[in-house]
Amino acid sequence: MDLNFINDLDLINALKKGDSKAYTFLVNNYHHKLCMYAFSLTNNHDLSEDIVQNVFMSVWKNKHKLKDDF
Repeated sequence: MDLNFINDLDLINALKKGDSKAYTFLVNNYHHKLCMYAFSLTNNHDLSEDIVQNVFMSVWKNKHKLKDDF
């Protein structure tokens, strides 16, 4: 499944509408990078994975609060 969004605003608007494909795109494109960043701060692989999972869960849970005016 090749998902693509033209820009961040399109992605944010799709997320705000509850588009599960947008969420899949977000996870597929940012999970690894965020895990690497979290690991650089924690030096703990499992904790890094947990932090990133919590971030994605929070994004989905609070998708209606995402700001699209940047």
